[in-house]
Amino acid sequence: MIIEARRQFGAKILRELIIVACWSIWTHRNEKHIFREEFGLVIHKAEPSLKMEL
Repeated sequence: MIIEARRQFGAKILRELIIVACWSIWTHRNEKHIFREEFGLVIHKAEPSLKMEL
C-alpha cells in the first residue's frame, strides 16, 4: 500500500501525508488537534499544482 501510494502521490506529498497522519494521531490522543485541521495547513502550503490532487 505504501509503494502504491508513493506512485500515486509522489514521494514529497506522501512524506507530508505520513507526517500529518502521525502528528494527528499523537495530538488526537492528547486531545489537542484533529487530522482535518492539520491537513488543511498542509493544503494551504502546498504548491498550487498539487492542491487539486490533495
